[in-house]
Amino acid sequence: MELIFLVLLSLHTAKTATEGEKEWCYLSQKWTHPSCAVKVSLSGSAKIGGGGLQNKYKAIEFHFHWGTKLSKGYSPGSEHSIDGERYAMELHIVHMKEDFSTTEQAVKDKEGLAVLGFFIKTGAKNENYESLIAILNEVAVKGSQKNMLSLPLESLIPAKENLTRYYRYSGSLTTPNCYQAVVWTIFQEPIILSESQVVNFLEKLYFSENKTLQMTDNFRPVQPLSNRIVYRSDVSVVQPPAKALLVIPTLIYLMSLLFQ
Repeated sequence: MELIFLVLLSLHTAKTATEGEKEWCYLSQKWTHPSCAVKVSLSGSAKIGGGGLQNKYKAIEFHFHWGTKLSKGYSPGSEHSIDGERYAMELHIVHMKEDFSTTEQAVKDKEGLAVLGFFIKTGAKNENYESLIAILNEVAVKGSQKNMLSLPLESLIPAKENLTRYYRYSGSLTTPNCYQAVVWTIFQEPIILSESQVVNFLEKLYFSENKTLQMTDNFRPVQPLSNRIVYRSDVSVVQPPAKALLVIPTLIYLMSLLFQ
């Protein structure tokens, strides 16, 4: 049976990372180690193509970003926002061009990687996430890893009929060294998790090996658009310049190949 590999990823970088002359760090990195992301390495053959993508890409991993727990509720942890609105968490499914064999090759190509981004908001309990959340305790600290049974990517994201609205732009990775090598697709339809499921990510994982400091705020702050153009899939007129949106045709199931 196919396995996926769950790893608490260490980025092995200094407390701040540079992109040109700019410095940035995760909020939580100001105080402790820069090691933060929960990554699921994929051993299957999921691929994406179409929907305006100029290449075909194979899925290599997915990971999450989130905020921090407050006395009442929690702060948002999504890396993207729409009209200033941010969400509880964000899921990234990372792909690289199918002709490449390593990410080192992919980051040298301005379209070497394609990331599908999904907002996560609170609502009803999502049973499809229970097996993943249940194993968080077993990868609680940096360097932990655990094999688990197959988890269909399709089960973690909204239904295909709800994936026709999305945003597209060319950008960078959101973790050091922020290589400008990513075709981003951010879907408007969010994933729904219960508040208790979200809190599991905020409470079960740690920066420190002795479990004294919880892993929180592992997201990059929102960055200026600069000269980037953001495209939107489901409208037929150009948006006002302030929104920096340009129209592309409606998505013809970008995800159709993902589930093969």
